[in-house]
Amino acid sequence: MLRIWRRRGVDKVLKEAGRKGVILSGLSAGAICWFRYGNSDSRKFGSKKSNKLIKVSGIGFLPSMACPHYDVEKSRRYSLKKMIQNCGGVSIALENCSALEVIDGRYRVITSSDSAEAYKVYKRRREVIEEKLPQDNKFRSIEELFGR
Repeated sequence: MLRIWRRRGVDKVLKEAGRKGVILSGLSAGAICWFRYGNSDSRKFGSKKSNKLIKVSGIGFLPSMACPHYDVEKSRRYSLKKMIQNCGGVSIALENCSALEVIDGRYRVITSSDSAEAYKVYKRRREVIEEKLPQDNKFRSIEELFGR
């Protein structure tokens, strides 16, 4: 999807829409696209049909990796932690029914289920840390989110 968007200029249209204040949102791959990278199952839709999760490049509005379905797809947690272990960086892992809302350089986690969580996953020294993000409706600095 993202490769096609780039070829057709959809990424530029979305960037311009965001600059004009249009609300941009999405689920699953539609959430991944706003980040620099994503933990993706897109290979299962290709001609070779593979269940291997891969790191894909997004549009890059948010300077980290996104990982959807963190609670329901059993291989996501392992795959994401392995990607972080090998490549470093920060990832936002979203369980189903959770979302990251970003407005003017500030963020908060919102959910449509009391049990849904969101996590910041990153590497400190040699250990991968999974830190639950707060869900108190308070907006926080985006720098705080993406720093380690």
